[in-house]
Amino acid sequence: MKFCKDCRYARVVFTERWECDHPSARVVPSIDLVTGQTGAPWQASCEFARSFRRSMCGPEGAFWEPREIGFGKPDDE
Repeated sequence: MKFCKDCRYARVVFTERWECDHPSARVVPSIDLVTGQTGAPWQASCEFARSFRRSMCGPEGAFWEPREIGFGKPDDE
């Protein structure tokens, strides 16, 4: 099974929140048709990215890659 905690794109932010650094997990809000403004882009949480089948990782872990331990990126980063 592909767990986010074992993926090279997953990282812990704040205390217990996991965030996905994969480019597909970057959320760019659409333009507000009333004001013409857009919100700031943000990285989706791992939970959010795994909840959607379209364009993000989805339940099957489509963009999952194994974490590289000992090759420049610490395991607990």
